[in-house]
Amino acid sequence: MASEYGLDVVHGGLLGRAHLPLALVSSPFLSTRLQHRKPCEYIIRTMQTIILAGGYAKRLWPITLERPKPLLPVAGVPILDYIVRQLPADSIPLLSVNRRFAEQFETWAQQRQGRVTLAVEETRGEEEKLGAVGALAHLIHTYSLNDDLLVIGGDNLFSFDLRNFISAFRNRPLVAVYDLGDPELARRRYGVAVVEGGRIVGFQEKPERPASALAATACYLFPRRVLPLVSAFLERAERGHDAPGYFLEWLRAREPMEAYPFS
Repeated sequence: MASEYGLDVVHGGLLGRAHLPLALVSSPFLSTRLQHRKPCEYIIRTMQTIILAGGYAKRLWPITLERPKPLLPVAGVPILDYIVRQLPADSIPLLSVNRRFAEQFETWAQQRQGRVTLAVEETRGEEEKLGAVGALAHLIHTYSLNDDLLVIGGDNLFSFDLRNFISAFRNRPLVAVYDLGDPELARRRYGVAVVEGGRIVGFQEKPERPASALAATACYLFPRRVLPLVSAFLERAERGHDAPGYFLEWLRAREPMEAYPFS
């Protein structure tokens, strides 16, 4: 289920953007304006949330051999719960998981009273996995997605308020980036973004010599117009170069992209 999170406002032939609380978007006042559509035309934008949890967390073996990383407890609470708690109240995210751990995710989802929809990819091992970008392309195609997409890694613990991240969206790809303080801390470990004036001007995927201390986290917001570009990228990507950092660098050359820094 896609959630309502903002408005495009058309007035005098000009398209602008109004960011309003979810409660106001669905209020009787806006419903009335939507009905009359004069003198301004209000178009409610919708957002679909995808949580990517189909990986096998090989670097954490043997801890994650029999238990998926997104369900590992932090302070007694599964990582996924921290993510779902931050989502808009009317959002029912697509949770992308693999067949190997599907039963464990189903048990978790049943305890959340239908607040998530499972999307199971038919892989059972590291060598078969679709990867983050591959899983995203699979979901866009399978579910005929045509909304703005909030994409979050299922093992992602972040300190910022997700509502502020969504409010910062200006119909351009938006990437949350964490300031490590020292570029050397990103060496061979994280994808990094080079940012100038709030715009992302370069990406490096786990570089030997990081050009920035801004680590790209697995939290993105993509406008609906770029969704066809996900599969277009995969058709062109070289084997081993289909990770999110490579996709973002490829996309940046085609779409203005913005950073949402936090520390």
